[in-house]
Amino acid sequence: MENIVSTIKDVVVTIASAGGIFVAITGLSAWRKQLTGKNEYEVGIRVLRSTYKIRDAIAALRNPLITAGEQAAAIEWHSKNASHPAASSDEQRKDEFIIYSYRWNGISAALQDFDLLRIEAEVLWGAFITERMMELRKSIITLRLSLENHLYDRYESMPGRYKEIQDTIFSIGSMEDNNYSQELQKIVDSIENFIRRKLK
Repeated sequence: MENIVSTIKDVVVTIASAGGIFVAITGLSAWRKQLTGKNEYEVGIRVLRSTYKIRDAIAALRNPLITAGEQAAAIEWHSKNASHPAASSDEQRKDEFIIYSYRWNGISAALQDFDLLRIEAEVLWGAFITERMMELRKSIITLRLSLENHLYDRYESMPGRYKEIQDTIFSIGSMEDNNYSQELQKIVDSIENFIRRKLK
């Protein structure tokens, strides 16, 4: 009788131990899923926020209106931060160079966080999102090249590209009339749609 009680006791202890291990493994698995979901959510929100900051910085750069206040702020910023003088002897061109350097600073600041997030996004979601993010980066390079062509007055060496360069630099009129605006919005929408699907 004592043997039976001892055997039953050993079986009960073994079953309880196995049950405890099962509960621990299940709990750990649920915790890991919750942690991964939380991490994906946080990175997704940061990618969206960074994308919107870049979009807004590009919009600020492309705004054709230059106010006196912005011009004063740009000149002050340039005097404190520029490593070289504005690149033109023509005063109007010099002021324009300073304004666009000041505006470009907003894009550069937004890009720093964006580039770090691109790596995190690739770790979580693979190549698709990073390809979309690289499209935004390429769009910024196009804007930069067009801006340099404008500021250094390279139109003569690029016959037929005047309107394309102007449309890239300046956001005038409706989006339907501006190829750069349309392409930029498609890229932002693509990133936004991907991330929102991941956040559901």
